[in-house]
Amino acid sequence: MSTSVTMKVLKLKGHARPVTSIVFNAEGDLLFSTGKDKGVLVHSASSGELLGSYDGHTGAVMHSDVTACSSMLATAGADQTVRIWDVVSGDEMSVILEATPCRGVAWGHGNRLLATITDKSYGQVPSINIHQIPGYAHLTPSSPTPATATLKSTGFDKINHCVFGPTNDTIYHCGEDGFVYITDVATGKVIVSQELSDCEVRKLSWDPEYTSILASCWDTYAYLLDPRDISLIKKYKHKYPVNDSCVLDSSEVPQILASGGLQAREVAGASANNNFPISFFDRVSEEKVTETTKHFGPVNALAAAPQGISFASGGEDGRVYLYKL
Repeated sequence: MSTSVTMKVLKLKGHARPVTSIVFNAEGDLLFSTGKDKGVLVHSASSGELLGSYDGHTGAVMHSDVTACSSMLATAGADQTVRIWDVVSGDEMSVILEATPCRGVAWGHGNRLLATITDKSYGQVPSINIHQIPGYAHLTPSSPTPATATLKSTGFDKINHCVFGPTNDTIYHCGEDGFVYITDVATGKVIVSQELSDCEVRKLSWDPEYTSILASCWDTYAYLLDPRDISLIKKYKHKYPVNDSCVLDSSEVPQILASGGLQAREVAGASANNNFPISFFDRVSEEKVTETTKHFGPVNALAAAPQGISFASGGEDGRVYLYKL
């Protein structure tokens, strides 16, 4: 394999404060981003053109997820709301009011379940709330019912991220305790718990075939895991704490991408340039292939297009870059 990757890099416009999440739709033609500036933006994943925004949150927007059919976008806000948007028109379709600031959202397969992550505050414990969604044609401002299931954390203060299992019967989640959990959605009971590290696990992401799950950890590793029991398949050593990672299923050799950086209070004394790279790893050998550096400051978010022809990154510097292979 070549030790370099040829890319066309586009700098996308829009955010004035740190970017918190980015996600491609299933077709790979739209790229959504959220930020601490209250912004929710959508760009063309082909040209990088800003197509529009989804306006309504009154505080930082922490995360987003789009349905498989690209009809609805869900966003999680520090304003204690989860908002569901019509992707095409940009209209706000419905609002879910939560008891605390919202950290994350995840659509279930079939687009009828929506998981929301709420924080520890106002006397609440960190929780994953499962909401029934009637579907695009029947969704109204009052449609989302109160959570039909609530999965509460045990013994730690923050749930960072969650994704549904392949059949919606389970949900995978991670947090500040360094564990990855599989929880039964119907009963709320933890089926599997596996400690990866004594550091926070920041993000989970499936590979395109749903045969493995990738965990991003602040111990500087991205872990490729067997989704049946969270056992280790491979691990990839990044230079800095890993905020996000993804599988780039390219037409050549599938690669693992990892990004991150130091926390904001640590950046000033870390180095002269404060540029944090995105690392490319061979999926099989675990060896680092190359890296690219565009952001000034930590890289908070990373996502690969489903077809493996591009990926994108979002940083603490408020910038989103689109890398076309």
